[in-house]
Amino acid sequence: MVDILGTSGHLEATTNLLQKLLDDSSLSSWMVILSACRLHGNVDVAKEAIEFIIKLQPQKEFANSFVGLFIEFGE
Repeated sequence: MVDILGTSGHLEATTNLLQKLLDDSSLSSWMVILSACRLHGNVDVAKEAIEFIIKLQPQKEFANSFVGLFIEFGE
């Protein structure tokens, strides 16, 4: 469901769904949203997804990927 909504460009609806299911949301779901943000160029939702990813998996290895995404988005 997350992949279908995200890749079709319904990023806000996807993030709202995951926030409602916060206890059940997974790292992979937020990574799908982040990928969809890259596909659709949505920086605002990407920032939100990154915040949740860091909360779910606070590892340094993700930081470099996120810096690269922000450079790509022009932030």
